Amino acid sequence: MATLDFADAFRYPFRCWQGLLNILWILVPIYGWFLLIGYRVRIVGEFLQGKYTKLPRIAHGDDFVLGWKMFWKAVPAVLVLMAAAFLFGAFEGRRGGGPLVFLFVILALLVVPILAMNFMRKRTVASCFEFDLVRVVVKNFLDYVIAMLKDLALGLIFMVMILILVGIPASVFTKGMFTAEFYRGHVKK
Repeated sequence: MATLDFADAFRYPFRCWQGLLNILWILVPIYGWFLLIGYRVRIVGEFLQGKYTKLPRIAHGDDFVLGWKMFWKAVPAVLVLMAAAFLFGAFEGRRGGGPLVFLFVILALLVVPILAMNFMRKRTVASCFEFDLVRVVVKNFLDYVIAMLKDLALGLIFMVMILILVGIPASVFTKGMFTAEFYRGHVKK
């Protein structure tokens, strides 16, 4: 399996720089928001297939419908995550400390990205709750942490590039590239 190197990940959004303008759809309430959600899911789907050539063309009808569906399918997982955060916070607040909240944050940082990749690949509500993927993370912990750190570094570089305005769309459209690479390499289809 060919792996994605950092230089290729950095160049990815600029191979079709016009695609970066798709971020402007965020300025169109509702339609643009769902369009970008669907577009983002489709981009991640390409990452999961090992396609890192260039940003795809936006497909208005298909991306909007996909974004609409994925938004509503994600609601149960978001509600569960919010409820868990609230319960951990309320429980820990009574004790007067923060170790339990810290543990929750660490677990969320380790579990949510792999479940998000699973969700974007399978596109089902149930895929948000396939916690058996935690075993894949634990078994390949170092590879997973390296993928997460590469994603973080790439995001930080693009955040610095906000000053020249390309950083925002480049960051949005490349988020999770290395996590997707980890998923593609370690999770059985």
